[in-house]
Amino acid sequence: MLLTTDMLMELYQRTYHEKMGLSYLKRAVKEKLIIEYQYDLDEVSEKKEYYYALKGSTYNYLKQNRIAFLKLPPQAAYEEKSRILTCNKYIIEHGYQPNISMVLDSNLQYFFTIQNVICYFHNLITQEEIKKELERMKIQIAPSFEAVTGAMIEIGQFTKAVNPKDLD
Repeated sequence: MLLTTDMLMELYQRTYHEKMGLSYLKRAVKEKLIIEYQYDLDEVSEKKEYYYALKGSTYNYLKQNRIAFLKLPPQAAYEEKSRILTCNKYIIEHGYQPNISMVLDSNLQYFFTIQNVICYFHNLITQEEIKKELERMKIQIAPSFEAVTGAMIEIGQFTKAVNPKDLD
């Protein structure tokens, strides 16, 4: 639902066994299939770091074709997006796949994988709290738990979408 350029390139290479050209990524942005976000765009703190998410029209296509997806929650501010990116990096590095059929935690403190592992941020929530939430939501699974480790990926407080018309 939200990936850095490096993550997207890694997933593409794993899937298709070849490198994806940056031009394909830029074309998807121009064609308005995905949104490109830039770190603190138009601010003094701006960096050439980019993040990608699907656009609304792409969600409609996926929905019409009954393809499962996770949508970036509208309430996700920069801290939640940072957690999403950090967890996605952890999931990719450990060879997991996100379970997109499971409901997202409203505070984005933990995430499900299809390998039945719940990746969570131990400084925000405990395994016991997750188990209680699963019971409350009547989700009957016997997962294993892994605390997401590594540095948080900073997304920037002023990160915003790049206008596709501004791409060269």
